[in-house]
Amino acid sequence: MGVIYKYPINVVDSQMLVMPEGYKIIKADFQNQVLTIWAIVNPVNKLLDVKIRVIETGHTIFCDGELNHIGTVQEYNLVWHVFEEEEI
Repeated sequence: MGVIYKYPINVVDSQMLVMPEGYKIIKADFQNQVLTIWAIVNPVNKLLDVKIRVIETGHTIFCDGELNHIGTVQEYNLVWHVFEEEEI
């Protein structure tokens, strides 16, 4: 069973989201000027901490894990790249 949930996030370098185990992130974009991630989830599954990174074009990436690209978004002539960081 799957349900699409949305997760508003902040435009900051690193943050944690709580998502059900087995989630699949499908999109990142702005909705009503709020950066948002959409994911297919099973809401009855155990909850996990998920590390999300938002990196502006031209900024150095500092991380200890592997980055999985979720999407690139633009607003007000700025471009951000949204990643999920998995621990190695």
